[in-house]
Amino acid sequence: MSNHLAYSPTPEVDLSHASQSKRESSVLDQDLAVDLDAWRATALDGIDGCDRPMVWRVLLHVVGPHPTEWAHELDVKRAGYSHLVRDQSPFHDNNLDHNLNVVTRRRDLVKEDETLLHDIQKDVARTHVALPFFSLHGMASDWMVRILFLFAKTHEDIGYSQGMHEILAPLLYVFGTDVDLAWSQHAEADAFAAFECIMHLLAPLHLTSKHQPTRTGVQVQMARLHTLLRQHDATVWLQLNSLGVHPEYYSFRWYITLLAHELEMNDTLRLWDALLADSKRFAFVHYVCVALILSHRHALLDRQADFGTCLTALQSKPTVGIEALLAKANQLREVDRRADLARVGRSTGGIGLSTK
Repeated sequence: MSNHLAYSPTPEVDLSHASQSKRESSVLDQDLAVDLDAWRATALDGIDGCDRPMVWRVLLHVVGPHPTEWAHELDVKRAGYSHLVRDQSPFHDNNLDHNLNVVTRRRDLVKEDETLLHDIQKDVARTHVALPFFSLHGMASDWMVRILFLFAKTHEDIGYSQGMHEILAPLLYVFGTDVDLAWSQHAEADAFAAFECIMHLLAPLHLTSKHQPTRTGVQVQMARLHTLLRQHDATVWLQLNSLGVHPEYYSFRWYITLLAHELEMNDTLRLWDALLADSKRFAFVHYVCVALILSHRHALLDRQADFGTCLTALQSKPTVGIEALLAKANQLREVDRRADLARVGRSTGGIGLSTK
């Protein structure tokens, strides 16, 4: 990580219609609201890398569906982030030398903030170390530390926990590697807004379930995975169950990071295209998790398989490509949808909508 965390945003650009990027102007010229259903359908099949920064901003509510309002919406959110940074002493850059080490700034932090900052820096330092974008001494590492710290300080009900850096990394990567400078120069502020959206959607995972007070949200989701696996492959389910390889041993991280830790970055981006496009948001992740388990079916059912070998397999990369994984997940979901429609039709004489 660089030896300072001063917030030094690139110079503001005029976001009036006359100076929009070519990408934004092409959307604005339509003078129409974004067709979210059409965009989601496209995203399910994978978003072109050049369009992903814009589409993700819409799907994650960084901007609304009306392109003519984007300039104002972005101005407000980016200004709000700048003010937030200025209100936090560790990152306030006024009258401070850019070479001042962050350790000296910690003297003004309360003990809790020191611990928080240390934990975040430790996690960020091991995030996607093979990607130059996340170089230990690069700007992206500073962005990550700042976003995670500010999020924890302004969302004390959620705070910071290990795994959040895995959620943030794809957002920063998409926004920060955008070839359009008018967008990429605001990657940090926009990633903060997108991260807020995702974390609010995932917050129930960390809280006690409303319907099952003795369980956390993530425990409920892992139980759902256990049930789905039994429905779709009883043989694999029985093998894992008999060996004591329960979902809490291997799938906790899958849910907490939306599988970002399990996949290479490009595969994570493709997966998230599908997850963000899902009208039920992250319900589709259950089926991706089942597909991931089934990708290891051969190893799991090996005659000599035991607790250790099965757990090792499940903690490994999927044995199939991302498109095959998503195709399998879609197939599993369609099986359940058809079963639901048939069941509802038999019980009511009509057609019901699946909750899958």
